[in-house]
Amino acid sequence: MCELSHGGGFLTLTFEPIGGGLSVAVDERMRVQEDALLLSRFAAPTADDRACDLGTGNGIIPLLWCRRTPPQTMTAVEREPHFCRMARAAIERHGLCDRITLTEANWNDTAAMPPAGSMTLVTCNPPFFAFGEGRPSPDPLRDAMRHEDSPAMLSELSRAAARLLANGGRFCLCHRPARLPDVLQALNSAGLTPTRLQLVQSQDGARAHLVLLEAKRTGPLDVLPTLVTADKGQGTEVYHRLFR
Repeated sequence: MCELSHGGGFLTLTFEPIGGGLSVAVDERMRVQEDALLLSRFAAPTADDRACDLGTGNGIIPLLWCRRTPPQTMTAVEREPHFCRMARAAIERHGLCDRITLTEANWNDTAAMPPAGSMTLVTCNPPFFAFGEGRPSPDPLRDAMRHEDSPAMLSELSRAAARLLANGGRFCLCHRPARLPDVLQALNSAGLTPTRLQLVQSQDGARAHLVLLEAKRTGPLDVLPTLVTADKGQGTEVYHRLFR
């Protein structure tokens, strides 16, 4: 357990195991969620990939990749200083500073981002609620996790990913199925086309609660069989079956 300063006080966080002898820093805002687990699996980087996770939060996706054969290089980009401190705490705890480069920046800040065309894989688990949708949280960090900060956020994310990708590179993200039209429009505006799609549902017959999507500059669309997780969240069947 350790403490991070925030807003003149301190917030306590702990380290939650994610398998392979690794753990991530968590607090009352940010826990281990099914979305990140499934996205890390769906992206399936190889040892030759140069990967960048945009809006990495506590760094869970690159840390999950380190449990087995990690990509050649990993860059984790996060704009919120508090979440950067959480990610750094876990990266340093496991001696992964030489494997994961943590960059505190907004993905629109091209000067602070990795060079254009330098990545073969870009991932993102973005805020699921559209700008102005629902009731905002009085906690700015909690709100940043849940709500887009502008009507153009998805388009800006897609353009940032497209800029980073080398020829043949992949952009993998997850979102709410209801937002799929918005995601496809944003990808198209950035010159990206969907090449792999998988819906996730908690049980047979249930409505899909998540969509996993891969996009490239060109290619046919492969719709994968729906993934049934049996439940939602860490500690349930999907966690133990896929990430034990």
